[in-house]
Amino acid sequence: MGKYASFAGIRNHRARAQARQGICLRDAGISKKTQGRYYLAVTKLCKVVSDVSSMEDMDDQIADLIEMQFHKGARLNLIGDALSGIHYFLPSARKRLPVSWKQFAVWRKMEVPSRAPLCRQICAGL
Repeated sequence: MGKYASFAGIRNHRARAQARQGICLRDAGISKKTQGRYYLAVTKLCKVVSDVSSMEDMDDQIADLIEMQFHKGARLNLIGDALSGIHYFLPSARKRLPVSWKQFAVWRKMEVPSRAPLCRQICAGL
């Protein structure tokens, strides 16, 4: 939402309408860069998850994929983007992928994010 200027206090209907030109509320919540990351992650996920008949089946397949990616040494960010992207592009999936989110949470507890090692190296030098 940072790229859009706020326009609070505009009293005129025409001025409000003009200030809102080109803004899509659905897309205003996250940046284009984040949308792109979500799209790429969900695209990769869709190539693996197939023939789902229910949200529970999709949750199971995604959870299996998370387990596999964990053992392959994949980046945690990709899984986070995929899960968040599913919720962004398919809002009805919210709270319907509990096993997948639980596995992601456990993985996050076990593994320090990829940006942290650099911080540790810098802090160690102090």
